[in-house]
Amino acid sequence: MDQLYQSTGWGCAWGGIIGGVLGASGDLVMGTSGVLAFLLSMVGSAVGAYLGFYRGRKDVDELIPRTNFPLEIVKIRKQHGAMWALMGAMVGGAVGSIASGGLVTFTWLMFLSASWATMNFMLLSNIIMGAGMGGMVGGVGGAWIAALMSGFIEKKKSRIRLISRKRSEFM
Repeated sequence: MDQLYQSTGWGCAWGGIIGGVLGASGDLVMGTSGVLAFLLSMVGSAVGAYLGFYRGRKDVDELIPRTNFPLEIVKIRKQHGAMWALMGAMVGGAVGSIASGGLVTFTWLMFLSASWATMNFMLLSNIIMGAGMGGMVGGVGGAWIAALMSGFIEKKKSRIRLISRKRSEFM
């Protein structure tokens, strides 16, 4: 299951890096103070997590038929892998977006500003925060959608309905 976690985390980190660089660059040029970094990091992380999850899922699907575990344990391991993939996506998206957004913003301020002012610090922190939050939200959202679509996470509603039917039959 480590393949799923690693591929989702790395895919999300690279998506967050690309989105963070583009968003932070756009924020600095247009002066939107972190909004573009938030949106583009979110989209980049979501796409990266989605692609990373599907890439890792193929490895996991090839691994599962070769195990001797009962079906119940395989389902638990698949869900465990999906949860780790969500965690990897959240961390990968946040770290990739924060690092890239901070690097672009810091480079911009160091090379194009003659003096360091309070507003420059606020611009730097707004873009880094926007990129980090967008990367985290996008990474988890992308991995969660991928996990639901691929059947790694079961739908609990059907299980709850089945339990309620069994209870009504006994009463």
